[in-house]
Amino acid sequence: MTNSQFTPQQRHLSLAAVIAGALGVGVGIGALIPLIGLRLEAQGVDKWLIGLTAGMVPLAILLVGPVVPRLISRLGTMPSLIAGMILFDGTVLLFPLLDWLAVWMVLRFLSGIAVAVHWVVTETWMNLMATDRNRGRVMAIYVTAMSTGFACGPLVIAETGIAGIRPFVIVALAMGLSMIPILLARKVAPPMPRHDGGGLWFTLRMAPAIMLTAFFGGMMDLAVINMLPLYGLALGVEERTAGYLLTAFIAGNVALQIPIGWLADRLGKFRTMLVCTGGSLAGAALLPVVGGAGPLLWTLLFLWGGVLFAIYTVALGLLGDRFPPAHLAAANTVFVMMYNIGSFSGPVIAGAAMDLWSRDGMAATIGTAAALLFAVTLWRGNRDAQRLRASLP
Repeated sequence: MTNSQFTPQQRHLSLAAVIAGALGVGVGIGALIPLIGLRLEAQGVDKWLIGLTAGMVPLAILLVGPVVPRLISRLGTMPSLIAGMILFDGTVLLFPLLDWLAVWMVLRFLSGIAVAVHWVVTETWMNLMATDRNRGRVMAIYVTAMSTGFACGPLVIAETGIAGIRPFVIVALAMGLSMIPILLARKVAPPMPRHDGGGLWFTLRMAPAIMLTAFFGGMMDLAVINMLPLYGLALGVEERTAGYLLTAFIAGNVALQIPIGWLADRLGKFRTMLVCTGGSLAGAALLPVVGGAGPLLWTLLFLWGGVLFAIYTVALGLLGDRFPPAHLAAANTVFVMMYNIGSFSGPVIAGAAMDLWSRDGMAATIGTAAALLFAVTLWRGNRDAQRLRASLP
């Protein structure tokens, strides 16, 4: 069955399956990240080595990304997802059995390959089954489900503890359960389009504004997630309160994605992107002015988290609007790779800026990135859309 032959009911069922699965994936990945970091910390491993181990995931995504479109085109939708899930769960269960740092780095790299395959397949699936009328809301619900899972992941580890094999089994179980709704909806899974034309560089050249949006979005997201607690400490608040600042920021992400997705479908994704980038710039500018951890700061962080994370949501919708099905897998791969390059560089740049300008360095980093992204969106956004439709078959 081709994508155009699915009924609206089948499309809704198909999308619901992926969104339900995203919640479980978010829990699994959200639990694994702190679990590995805390285990290595307990073993006395240097922090830079802990960071290097975490960096194996984006490194794997960047190195393997160029072959992912052809891989999923050859295997198909369900075999690709099943293979990725087996690889992920297999590596997770090997962590407590092969307790050496070098092996853990290899296992994190392999889990990164699995994440890359799952990431590209599910987001391509979503864009294939969404329509131009509901794509903003669909992507917003998807990101909300994933973010909710991420927020719950650390709570799972807080309950299970980090010792022994049990927490790793829980992570593997969460990821395995995420496949149940997808397997049940296998008859309404869209066929992955045949990888066609141009390669990743061609895709990057065809929509530089969208791909730069992915880069800046990843840069800002991870810079704030990593540095906001440190910003709180620089304000002079206690360590527990500094952690709650990040909770407020992520709560805005979870709560505001669906309203912003609705706005994107009504106002248009291009205009909504300008609202989100402008809001991200305003949040960065207001952060040093608001100062201490009072009601104004909590409110600002909540709203800032919503508009900043929505950059990824709206950009994902733009990707589906502007690329035809035959190019979606390749486009989504480049999008994921650019997001990970930004994710890798954002905390480094923000950390260096905080070394130079203390607490205001993070706000300066986000403000500069948001201003550049606003300019890119304003300059290239509509122009890229017109050129894409004229250039792609």
